[in-house]
Amino acid sequence: MWCKRQNTKLHAELTQVTPALGAWVTIIKEEKAIYGALNHFSYKQARRTHIAEAWCPTSSLHFYYLSPVSVLALAAAHGRDNIFQLLYADPTADKADIGVVRGPLIGGNLNIVRTVLDPLPGILPRYDEVYDTTAIIEVAQSRCSEELLRYMLSRKDIDVNHPCDGRDTVLRAAIRSGDMGKFRAVLVHPDLDINQLADYNMTGRGTVLDITLWDHEMGSPEKLPYLKALIARPGMNVNYPGYSYGSTAFGAAALENLTEVMQLLLERDDLDKVPINELDSALGNVEIVRRLLDPALGVTRELIQDAIDGTEAEMLDPFLGGDEYMERAQSVLEILRERIKAIDGFSLLCLYTILFPAYCIMYDR
Repeated sequence: MWCKRQNTKLHAELTQVTPALGAWVTIIKEEKAIYGALNHFSYKQARRTHIAEAWCPTSSLHFYYLSPVSVLALAAAHGRDNIFQLLYADPTADKADIGVVRGPLIGGNLNIVRTVLDPLPGILPRYDEVYDTTAIIEVAQSRCSEELLRYMLSRKDIDVNHPCDGRDTVLRAAIRSGDMGKFRAVLVHPDLDINQLADYNMTGRGTVLDITLWDHEMGSPEKLPYLKALIARPGMNVNYPGYSYGSTAFGAAALENLTEVMQLLLERDDLDKVPINELDSALGNVEIVRRLLDPALGVTRELIQDAIDGTEAEMLDPFLGGDEYMERAQSVLEILRERIKAIDGFSLLCLYTILFPAYCIMYDR
């Protein structure tokens, strides 16, 4: 009799969890390349949650610091909307579980994200704390859609200027995603601090303009649309002495020989056109150097001499070698030396103009 009662109870409990188990098995089969087989299943846990939670491989989904992972979170992470909604409707589902919040952000299905996050208006700060990362930055730099990022930016519990703590800012993360739409979504946010500072590979610090200029993982053609948009952005600090040993954005663009970027910067009314290190940074762009030597800008002999010394020193750097580079540098040096001669000649003429009349007066000539 006792065994019969236990069998009846067990049958009833198994019947209750069967839909969830079936959905979970479907995910396992569909994602066989990722998960392989079930490592271990705890019936006690399934009976407690009725969501068929199990320990299973999830490394490819980056469920950091979360074990076990529920089938609800797995369905969300794979963007299986139908399966997720079936499981989510279970009255015993732990809908505020932080793993269930992470799953949709990994999967990128906006409908699932809204299903989970809309009823939880203050959950994202807890998410940031648990995972030691920032939800909005993860979405910005991932393959998630622009639509999903805009939804996240519209929430009250995100900070578009979240302290980066040595990591990317939200805007920088959007650039790294390679999605111009996501970048513009962040750029037009009304609360964005366009000059928020961040670190670049833990070796330097600057604005998003500085770091994008110095990002060697991006080619020049990839950078250009982002740089144009940043330079055109009102309030962008184009004179911040950023990553390159105190070089400003103009100096970094000059060293990278980004002529179009330098020209755009020169069109800014607020650009400091004669900062101390710009001429020696403008190693390869003869036309830009000529513009910087315009007498109206007030360039001094000392600055030009510093440029000559700096250029000659940089030409000795083995990492900056190359015939094309050397030819450009030599052309710039010739221009700078000619200007030094012109300044010295003018100074001698002025001195002669002053001293010769005095000499004539002294000797009554």
